[in-house]
Amino acid sequence: MKNSKLVNKITNAYVMLIYVFVFIPVIVMVAFSFNSLPSNQHWESFTLDYYSKLFSDSEMIQVLINSLTLAVVSTLAAIFIGTLGAYALCRLKFKGRSFLNFMFFVPMVIPEIVIAVAFLGLTGAAGISKGFGVMVCAHTIFILPYIIVTLKSRFADYDVSIEEASLDLGANQIYTFIHIICPMILPGIFTGGLMAFSLSFDDLIVSNFLSNTGYTTLPVKIYSNLKEGISPEYNALFTIIFAVMLIATAAIAIKKKRGK
Repeated sequence: MKNSKLVNKITNAYVMLIYVFVFIPVIVMVAFSFNSLPSNQHWESFTLDYYSKLFSDSEMIQVLINSLTLAVVSTLAAIFIGTLGAYALCRLKFKGRSFLNFMFFVPMVIPEIVIAVAFLGLTGAAGISKGFGVMVCAHTIFILPYIIVTLKSRFADYDVSIEEASLDLGANQIYTFIHIICPMILPGIFTGGLMAFSLSFDDLIVSNFLSNTGYTTLPVKIYSNLKEGISPEYNALFTIIFAVMLIATAAIAIKKKRGK
């Protein structure tokens, strides 16, 4: 019993150290977003100036909108393709299913730069200009496996007899998929979509290779400004993004807890 308690204490302390290591940079970022001194080296006094400057910076707002638009469109496309793909891989039997099941995992294990260079070469050979359309295609391929992996676990868990009952009562496959299957796998769609959205919004490598001067995303903009140093406005922006994601995560957790 004593050894078990000691192991539990060590495990808890180790987990707490991991959390501290992960969240200390975030805490520093949030704190210095309210610092009147532009440098992040030491605290001077409290201010909200950088938040007001952020909302008056039209260029910053535009690249943020670009990133959000790209992430939303790519995520919706990945959810549509991934839902149908996961259903086919779990429910249908066809020739080449094992090969497709393997190939969907390839974008997860190969480096992002491979996808970026591949699309860059493809667009160059086809004479297609870089920009939003090419970035959507690349991001969709990049985040698609995460949707499929999440939904395959949901398809494996739900009761197939409900789907069969719907078909026995006269509903066709399309009606059953929309009104029976989709509501049952909705938590998986939401979870996979949230993960895919975060990956797309956060992506730098693919976006940096495929963006153009007319369509720049937030990570690319920040990377291009690194030589000048990180502006305190970025701290304010990321504090807002972190707060929104934290609230969304807490809302999901509370809803799941109430659902139980």
